[in-house]
Amino acid sequence: MDPYRISDATWPPVGCTRIGDFIVRRGAGGGGRVSSASWEPAAQGAHDTDGQEAETSQIDAAIVAMRQMSQVPQFQIRPHQRALDRALAARGFAKLDPTRVFSMPLADGQEAPAPLRAFCHWPPLAITQEIWTENGVGPARQAIMQRAKGPKTAVLGRLDEHPVGAGYFAIHDDIVMIHAVVVEKRARQKGVAHNMIAEGLRWAKTQGARHLLLAVVEDNLPALRLYRKLGLTDCSAYHYRRETAA
Repeated sequence: MDPYRISDATWPPVGCTRIGDFIVRRGAGGGGRVSSASWEPAAQGAHDTDGQEAETSQIDAAIVAMRQMSQVPQFQIRPHQRALDRALAARGFAKLDPTRVFSMPLADGQEAPAPLRAFCHWPPLAITQEIWTENGVGPARQAIMQRAKGPKTAVLGRLDEHPVGAGYFAIHDDIVMIHAVVVEKRARQKGVAHNMIAEGLRWAKTQGARHLLLAVVEDNLPALRLYRKLGLTDCSAYHYRRETAA
């Protein structure tokens, strides 16, 4: 399972450009993941380790390309890319958003969603869009969901018959990836996210999904506790290096 390929398919940038061994994404204001460059050598089996570094000229070219896209230069650093991480740190690029990637097989007999506590729908209802917008998932990020080509759904979460949560599930190959799960502050720690995930996974299995994938920043402790409680396990990690103002 390649979590980065699944992420690009289910949460796609506006476009990508290959510059040497880098993939540079154009995000159009959609956030760091779709607006970053990643070191992905075309040569099969190539990996950045302490003994193999991205060429300085290619780093320079990727930085120029991101500036031309009106993006602050930012690189996604994946496991074992220590040399690239050191090179960017030496340039003064700040480390941001350490993130854990989790996965889990979808098995028959997993917990069913609580009745009427969450439901799947596409396209997103106005109230779903409103909940996203009010909780930091604005129009540019919602546009990312519209770009995804495979099966996808929004999930609306409810508490005491009131809509209080929203999430987005998308499938590539047989893997469903969860994005943009938010719950209104007044309804947190009351099982809303749990119900939304259960409903989203029920939908995903009807679409033929066999595995679950998601990414969460390390400082989101409530989400980490929830995902581990649900049985997800660590499968990868990444962080960003972002250019700081001079």
